[in-house]
Amino acid sequence: MEQISNAAEIRAKVLQDIMTYHCTAVLEYKIEYPFFRSNKYRDAIRKLNRYYLDKAKKLEEYYRSEIYKQAVEQYKYDMENDIPVRTFSAGTNFTVTFNSLCVVSLYTDEYLYLGGAHPTATRTSDTWNL
Repeated sequence: MEQISNAAEIRAKVLQDIMTYHCTAVLEYKIEYPFFRSNKYRDAIRKLNRYYLDKAKKLEEYYRSEIYKQAVEQYKYDMENDIPVRTFSAGTNFTVTFNSLCVVSLYTDEYLYLGGAHPTATRTSDTWNL
């Protein structure tokens, strides 16, 4: 007897880049976001995929504009003051904590290192009834 799964297939998609200024890496980012597949919940899956893609692209734009500007300013300061250049880094990764009975739960960790002693980290969670 064939068993029917109520779980969605979930894999990671990634947006990433290493941004330079004067041939020096000043910002690296890697945004990992979930991509869902299921033959049972097509409308919900399509909306979820659009939601996470839009969220990832918005975050990427923030990194490429605002964080890059900060990284360039820090580079200039470091060079003027003979300080080793520190590459800023940013990104996200997700962990699925539940995927069964048409429910998906996951959390996303975002980190941001701006050259200080420690990066900042934020965790958010989502639970979806497909």
